[in-house]
Amino acid sequence: MNKSFALKMRVYLRVFVLALAAPAMAQGDLAEKLKFEPGGAGTPAKCGFPVVLEAAASGDASVRALLKQRRLQNLQQNYQIYLSPQGRFRIHYLTTGFDAIPTYDRNQNGVSDYLEFVAKSFDRAWEVEIDSLGFNAPPDSAGAPHTVYPVYCKKINAYGITWFSDPLPAPPGVLRYDSYIEINTDFSFVTYPDITNDPIVRDSLAIAVTAAHEFNHALQLGYRLWISGSNFVDLWFIESSATYMEEVVAGQVNDYYYYLPCMYSSTDVNLTQNNPCNRIYGEVALPIMLGEVYGKTITREIWEAILNQPALGSLSLILQQKGSALKAEMRRWATWMFFSGQNAVAGQFYPEAAKYPDPEVIAANPVSLNQNPDTVAFTENLPPLAFQFLKIPVISTGKVLAVVNPQQNSGSWLNSQFLFSAPYTNDFDAGTLTQMIFTPPSGDLNLAVISGDWNGGQPAPEIPYEIVFKGPLIGLDYFRAVGKFDQITLRWATIFEFENAAFIIDRSIEGQNFDPLIEIPGKGNTTLYQEYAYVDSQVVNGSSYYYRLSNRDSDGIVTIHDTLLVNASGDEILIGPNPVRISQGDDRVTFLNLPRETRVEIFNANGVRVKSILPEGSGQIAYWDLRSSQNDLVGSGVYIYRIVSPEKSQSGKIMVIR
Repeated sequence: MNKSFALKMRVYLRVFVLALAAPAMAQGDLAEKLKFEPGGAGTPAKCGFPVVLEAAASGDASVRALLKQRRLQNLQQNYQIYLSPQGRFRIHYLTTGFDAIPTYDRNQNGVSDYLEFVAKSFDRAWEVEIDSLGFNAPPDSAGAPHTVYPVYCKKINAYGITWFSDPLPAPPGVLRYDSYIEINTDFSFVTYPDITNDPIVRDSLAIAVTAAHEFNHALQLGYRLWISGSNFVDLWFIESSATYMEEVVAGQVNDYYYYLPCMYSSTDVNLTQNNPCNRIYGEVALPIMLGEVYGKTITREIWEAILNQPALGSLSLILQQKGSALKAEMRRWATWMFFSGQNAVAGQFYPEAAKYPDPEVIAANPVSLNQNPDTVAFTENLPPLAFQFLKIPVISTGKVLAVVNPQQNSGSWLNSQFLFSAPYTNDFDAGTLTQMIFTPPSGDLNLAVISGDWNGGQPAPEIPYEIVFKGPLIGLDYFRAVGKFDQITLRWATIFEFENAAFIIDRSIEGQNFDPLIEIPGKGNTTLYQEYAYVDSQVVNGSSYYYRLSNRDSDGIVTIHDTLLVNASGDEILIGPNPVRISQGDDRVTFLNLPRETRVEIFNANGVRVKSILPEGSGQIAYWDLRSSQNDLVGSGVYIYRIVSPEKSQSGKIMVIR
């Protein structure tokens, strides 16, 4: 979609600010908002249903009476009737006066093309939403399923409006409604330049999405609307799920593109809240994602659960049944939205992500961990069920660790680091110090902070959080091991140490379960070169062992640095860990006891060379950092290594698991 066009439409589309805490609307307010009389001001809005909801919840009896009056006026009007091709809809229309339908008839069959568009679009909506997705048919005035549903063609101040008044007989607390739909006869305010400049084709597209959207509201009224005080509490889901039906029923139109900029510019708003740019329509990004992951019936499943509890709890229940949770899907949603616009990745995340807006990213101040290895990099506030994107430039000569510390409820908060190649995310929980994927000496860390549902779905209060970066608390120069008969000698050296209380050596037989071997005191704070050694005499000649080097700082935080695989005989070429499990902290493969003049070649399963590696230091050890020669992280799979030297050669397989 043309970005300037999207901005233009954001200005054009009239704002419905649903002030949930405002005084009940007056009769005149309702008349003006829905343009009861000709000549009302304002460009038509997406949907008039929120205003009908506001009126139905009003404490003013005269406002609620207007809803009944509107239906009575329609019943008394001398409309002509057109039955849809499948007989599902009775279309009421006029050919003269203010509400007259367009009369163009390009196929020259004697029936207005507009009227045919309306009838076929509503038939299509019924076919997809009821016959395919499994929604219940809308209830009639007796509570039975409608067999023929009424639609009125009128010039109104919205694409369409779904009307209702008194609830149907039902158990206490269950609010279900008979309804009817009005659809606009004038869509001249809409343009689809990326599809067509033909006004008649434009009408067909606008009618298609309006039928899908408004008919879903009619279906929703057959389940249950929850009311609290004078408010219907699920407006966010009412509108986002109806907008999702536009994409399911008439996916070629993409009218919802107009509302995505609002969503993308206000991710720091609670999920259940609207805002002046009508974020609730842009929230369609959530059901689109859920539909891609769990199938297009997801919103129908949630509406069925709404019979027992409001939308947020129903969403949580359905996700739990699918093996997920709301906070996990909030993190997934943040990830999908980040990889939109210029960040889109072909074949990943939203299918139409390249046409979506760019994510709105907060650019934080640069952080130099060489000057201060323990830095509060960013502070901000977030309400529950919200998230923010951050870009933080970092300078560091070594590893970068980060921790997000919310002031309260840290167990509900989640975080992600975003990468521009597979695996795309490095996820971590709040309060957990986690190593970032970072290549010294400098780079931008792209992060999301997701606040989670720590307030029972309520939007307030906002909670402060901070992001703390810790730089290389030690500058590790090397970590080496040499096996000789019945002992293994470990050596390592540092170029500096910061608040380093101790080094920890752990040992493992299989490379997964490590046992502590020894702690060796560190040097605290020093910029002098330091060398360390430890001899493990409790080994069996010919056996192999994994050794892991960690350090503990003065705050008790332990950081894992390197893992080596060593054979006590000292002459076998050793490769490890294998398999490489990225999720368990493995970040490289070590090749030990290499013969002289060696090079290590890495190939993928198709025989394409991924990288050539030369040994370091003494020439007996080499490392593969799980990157290609273009410095891209490799994906999961089987890789072939080939060790080539004048003395001996060896090849084998390495399994990488992300």
